[in-house]
Amino acid sequence: MAVKHKIKIEQGATFNYPITWRPSGVTADLTGFRARMEIRQDVDSDVVIARLDTENGGILIDGLQGKVSLYLTAAQTALLNFDDAVYDLELVAPNAEVTRLIEGSVALSREVTRGQ
Repeated sequence: MAVKHKIKIEQGATFNYPITWRPSGVTADLTGFRARMEIRQDVDSDVVIARLDTENGGILIDGLQGKVSLYLTAAQTALLNFDDAVYDLELVAPNAEVTRLIEGSVALSREVTRGQ
């Protein structure tokens, strides 16, 4: 069952958000897993604000440590334009079994300083 969790992304800053999966209190071995996450305005929206996955470099997995890291560059977060949205993060096992790890809301903290 997915854990509800609120995420905050700071616009114009590198976003690096590590999560360690410990089902039943034991760190999971995520070797061979893939992961995917979408941010949308609301659950029913057809528009994807951002997609992070292991194929596009938006999600990094350290299998033996059970760690999943969400990642956006400062340039990517600078382009984000929303206030509040929703997301979920799914893990895909080597046997194609899908587990929703976390879900919830994501808030964008707007950038004031816009450096060159």
